[in-house]
Amino acid sequence: MGKTILVGADFSPESDRALGVASEVARALGCPLELVHAHQPGTYTLAPPVDVVTFPEDGAELAHVRHQLDDRLARLAAEGIPATDDVLTGEPARAILDKAQQRDPLLIVVGSHGRTGLSRLIMGSVAERVVRHADRPVLVVPKIA
Repeated sequence: MGKTILVGADFSPESDRALGVASEVARALGCPLELVHAHQPGTYTLAPPVDVVTFPEDGAELAHVRHQLDDRLARLAAEGIPATDDVLTGEPARAILDKAQQRDPLLIVVGSHGRTGLSRLIMGSVAERVVRHADRPVLVVPKIA
């Protein structure tokens, strides 16, 4: 087995498409996958003296994340592709990049939601930030129109 392939998983159709591409690459290279999901707790900025309030994590939401990851791991196992997962906390691009620093994967694979214009400007692009700041190869799987 070679190094792992790190795959961002947000459970969108684009993310699942990226997982499909990553599984093909993993099969060809004989390396395992590591699925990572970044969970960002609700944080709100308030007027001083409070500044920032972070709400406790919702058990139901985390259970849903766990169920989604387990479902994908089961599908990969049925295909004979070894895989692990991790639920990270924080802004998705930063969490993926930090995990890549820790794990030193062969490749990072992320899906692109295909946002353009104002929505991309306001929300940013996780894929774009990963590409800009990664110190290793990143495969961005585009949205199919």
